[in-house]
Amino acid sequence: MTKRRGRCVYCGANGDLTKDHIIPRSVLPTPLGPRNVAHSCGSCNALKADLSPGQMRLLANDMRSVAGRLNRIARGVDRLCRERGLQDPLQGR
Repeated sequence: MTKRRGRCVYCGANGDLTKDHIIPRSVLPTPLGPRNVAHSCGSCNALKADLSPGQMRLLANDMRSVAGRLNRIARGVDRLCRERGLQDPLQGR
């Protein structure tokens, strides 16, 4: 079983890991055994579904990229709100 120092083999997250079939069982004519199992976080395992490892890596990289951009935008919005004395109408709910 592939384990990368306690990290998800797809996105690199650490924490609670699940066992994932690298090549989806749905596309295999016969089981490949332990060599077809790797550790992944629950999110990647659920998102991977019947994707190949290469397709999953592309998806994980895209998600990290989008999350990074959203975080930068959110920090910018927070900064502008503070500078201009604006209050988030959803804050405190």
